[in-house]
Amino acid sequence: MSLQTREGNHHLYLRWFCQCRSLETSHMAMDSVPGSVGTSASFALRLGQAIFSSASLFFMSFGVGFYSYTAFCFLVTIMGLVIPWSFTLAILDGYSILVKCSIRQSGILLVIVIGDSVIPVL
Repeated sequence: MSLQTREGNHHLYLRWFCQCRSLETSHMAMDSVPGSVGTSASFALRLGQAIFSSASLFFMSFGVGFYSYTAFCFLVTIMGLVIPWSFTLAILDGYSILVKCSIRQSGILLVIVIGDSVIPVL
């Protein structure tokens, strides 16, 4: 009985998290926007952002003479925030593509909008 209850809760959670059938029909216009959350274009853009940020941090670390400048140290710190943020969103987009369900919920989108607004300002 507990196994059946766990499976029932699991399906209930997936139905709540994804809301695949009900949200896909209401967000048809949003799916046509390239780079929107949960699309393959968004996955490619986020993965590219993480890869190029990692590469730039790697090459900047070879400039040993730049460590004495405060701006360089600040830039390295910001890159340390951008890389995990981009990689986390790439994983979220990849999960959404594999499961084929929408992740466009107000709470998730609010966190993404705030994060994407704060990180470039830094």
